[in-house]
Amino acid sequence: MAYVKYITESHGGSIEFKNIPNEKVIVTFKIPVNVKTADEAECQNILREKNKITLSGNVHVVNCAWQLVEEYIKNNFKANEDEIIQFRLGFDESLTNSITHGASLAQNKNIEICYDKIDNKFFLSIKDFGGQAFIPEFFEKVANKKKWEMGGGRGISFIQQTMDDFFYIVTPKKYTQLFIMKNFSCNK
Repeated sequence: MAYVKYITESHGGSIEFKNIPNEKVIVTFKIPVNVKTADEAECQNILREKNKITLSGNVHVVNCAWQLVEEYIKNNFKANEDEIIQFRLGFDESLTNSITHGASLAQNKNIEICYDKIDNKFFLSIKDFGGQAFIPEFFEKVANKKKWEMGGGRGISFIQQTMDDFFYIVTPKKYTQLFIMKNFSCNK
């Protein structure tokens, strides 16, 4: 629920819980329509080249980056709305992790996102320049052993559930690069 709360609040919304003892818990999400969640100055600082985005390591730019990636997906694939929503959830998780666990510790707080269509599949990489030690295999083991509610490894578990394939390249104290592949059901 911590992720749901974070995502809801980052979009200017709120989440409420109503507990009915011995029966159920009612969860209500309120997300305003047409609210700009990202700092306009941050979004204007996104450097966009062909199939590459360079942005600051700031969670306020996640929505701006998504808009650029979504535009590419819609122009190059006939992905249905469910596929796009599922991909966005994994993308948001991946980029937010890169910002909070990598770029937040780096002097160069930039994140590079590269994407392309290869053999009718969508490939995307997210590269941070952080120095935090990150051992994906350890967190994958944690994700496989723990339950969703217990914390630790949830991000990788979530990415595994939303993407068709992914892998990391880790260069300690330099960068972590995540590669994601999504095979949308209908290609243009």
